[in-house]
Amino acid sequence: MRGAQGHAAVGLRGWIYSEAEGVPEDGIAAGNAWEDVPEDWVCPLRRVGKRDFEMVRL
Repeated sequence: MRGAQGHAAVGLRGWIYSEAEGVPEDGIAAGNAWEDVPEDWVCPLRRVGKRDFEMVRL
């Protein structure tokens, strides 16, 4: 799924990581594939880790 712009990782309570948008405030640029997000990354709103997310196709 590397670089697939129609994919996002959905976490607890519905917060979505969009590969197309990234998380610039956490240093994750737009277009960054989910598998390239560091394993120790924590959701900025829900304070849960990457392992609590599931990849889905939008």
